[in-house]
Amino acid sequence: MDNKKPTLKDLRESQKKVYKQEVAEALDSTYSGLGFNAKILDYRKTKKMKWWSWLIALGASIVATGFSFLMGYAFRSNININVGVDSYYGAAGWTALSIIVALVLAYMIISYIRNKKAEKHFNDKRRRYQRTLTQWEAKVFLAKKIIFLTILLMVAPTVCFMVLL
Repeated sequence: MDNKKPTLKDLRESQKKVYKQEVAEALDSTYSGLGFNAKILDYRKTKKMKWWSWLIALGASIVATGFSFLMGYAFRSNININVGVDSYYGAAGWTALSIIVALVLAYMIISYIRNKKAEKHFNDKRRRYQRTLTQWEAKVFLAKKIIFLTILLMVAPTVCFMVLL
C-alpha cells in the first residue's frame, strides 16, 4: 500500500505537468507566432462597428418601438395590461420593457456561449474570459455591441412610456 502512494502522487504530478504544457501550447498558438500581428489586426477590424452596424441597431430599436405602439394600441382596452388607464401608453411601455428584457437575455446567452468556447479553446476554466482572437469571436463581439446599442436606444422610449403610465 505504501508503494502505491508515491506512484499515484507521481502520476498526478505528471498529469498536472502535461495539462500545464497543453495550456501553454494553446496560449502560445493564440498569442504568439509569425502571424500574430496580422491576426490581431484582422480580429480588431472584424469586431469594429461599421456604418451598417449602427443602422441595424437603430432600425431594430425603431421597429421594436413601433411594435410596442402597435401592441399598446391592440391592448388599449385590456384592463390587466393598462392597469385601468385608458391610453395605450401603458401597454406600449410594458411591451417595450419585455423586448428589452429579451434582448438582455439574448446578450447573456451569447456571452455564456462565448465563454464556454473560450474555455474549450484554452482547455482551462480559468481562462474563459480571455480572447481567443478567432473570427467567430470577433463577430460575436460585434453582435453583442449591436444588441447593447439597441438596448440603449430602447431604454429612453420605454422610460417615457412607463412615466406616462
